[in-house]
Amino acid sequence: NPPGHRPAGTTLDYPVPASYDVTIESNNSTVNRYELFDLNGRKVDENKFYQTTQLNLSHLAKGTYLLKIHDGYGFINKKIIIE
Repeated sequence: NPPGHRPAGTTLDYPVPASYDVTIESNNSTVNRYELFDLNGRKVDENKFYQTTQLNLSHLAKGTYLLKIHDGYGFINKKIIIE
């Protein structure tokens, strides 16, 4: 896939707006990575995961964040709103 396109087999499961938890699932067997940024571009969280991970957002201030998920096929950006 060209850079910036949605990775094959990567899904997000979260309420919109999100309150506490976001679940990321990937069907590939490679190491995946996510980064979470505030709207000022500051990285507020990052981690590596294999097939699934759950992000606890309860420690973050209310607002809008950008979640960038990387896998072996590229990356996807998703907006998350915490109320």
